[in-house]
Amino acid sequence: MTSESSLISLLNASWAKRESLLKGNQTNAIRICVGAADGIPGLVIDAYDDVFIFQIREGECLLAESSLKALARVCIEAFGAQAVYRKDYFVDRSKGSNPEAHCLAEPYIGVVVPEKIPVRENDYQLLIKPYDGYSVGVFLDQRENRRWVKERAKGKSVLNGFCYAGPFSVAAAAGGAERVVSVDVSPKAVNWVRENFLLNDLSLESHEFVVADMRVFLSRCVKQGRKFDFVILDPPSFARTRKGATFQVQKDAIPMLKDAFDCLSPSGYLFFSSNYRKWSRSQFKSAVEEALEGKKYSEITLPEIPSDVRDPEFSVHQTLLKKA
Repeated sequence: MTSESSLISLLNASWAKRESLLKGNQTNAIRICVGAADGIPGLVIDAYDDVFIFQIREGECLLAESSLKALARVCIEAFGAQAVYRKDYFVDRSKGSNPEAHCLAEPYIGVVVPEKIPVRENDYQLLIKPYDGYSVGVFLDQRENRRWVKERAKGKSVLNGFCYAGPFSVAAAAGGAERVVSVDVSPKAVNWVRENFLLNDLSLESHEFVVADMRVFLSRCVKQGRKFDFVILDPPSFARTRKGATFQVQKDAIPMLKDAFDCLSPSGYLFFSSNYRKWSRSQFKSAVEEALEGKKYSEITLPEIPSDVRDPEFSVHQTLLKKA
C-alpha cells in the first residue's frame, strides 16, 4: 500500500506536469491526475478553475478514505481549490448507484460554491455545474476536437446529437456556424445548452434546441431529406429515455451511424466518439465499417487527445469521416 506521503508526492508531480496549461488564456479547465498513469490508480482529478472533481473508479481505486481526504486537502491548500466534489463511478452504470449523492451542494472538502460556474475554453466560456449529477458539463478529452470544429464551422450547418450541455454546439456557433441544431433526450440538458449560448452572447433564434431521442430525430431527418455539413455524435455508453426505453451504444451505434451518414451534405463530416470500455479499438472500427458498408468516405486525422487527459490504459474511441 502506497504511503500517504508518497501519494501526496505523486499528486504534486502530476500537478507540476500540467500547471503550465493554466497560464495562458485558452483554458482554466484541465485534468490534473489520470489514475494509474500518474501513479494513483482509480483516481481521476479534474480542475475547473478553482473547483476540483474527484472521480473514484470502482474496483480500481483502493485508497483509504483518510488518503483521499489528504489528497483533497492538497488540492485546497497547494493548488488553490475552493472546493473538491467527489463522484463515485461504478463499473456497470446501468445498475445505478446513488445519483442523489452527486447532487449535494456540500463538497467532499472545502466551501460550497455556486451552482453554476463559467470556465474558459478556446475563446468561449462553458458553464459547469459541480453538483448536478455524475458529469459537470464539459468532457475535457474533447477539447481539441471542439477547437477543430470551431475553426471549420463558419457558414456551416451543424447537428450535435447527444449534445448534453452543448460544448460542441457552443464551439460551432462561436466559430460562426450558420445553424447549430442541438439534440438531447433530456430537457434539462437542452436548457443547459441555451444557458451556454446566452453566456457567450450567441443568438438563440439563429439555432435550434431540440428535446428528442437522437435515433428518432435522425430517422426523421432522413425521411425529410434534411442535410448537415457536420454531424457530431458523442453518445453515452448507456442511457434511459424519458419513456423508459434504453440506449446502448454497442447495440444502437450501427443503425444510428447509417442514418447520420445519410444526413450529411456533400463533403460533410461525421464525427463519432465513444468511451464504451468494453469495446476494443478493432470492435469500434468494425461497428463503423458495418454501419457504412457501401458508402464512400475518407477518414480524417483527428487532433491529438489533450496531453493532460491522455491515459495509456484507455483512450476514447473516435473517428472523423468525410463524405466522398
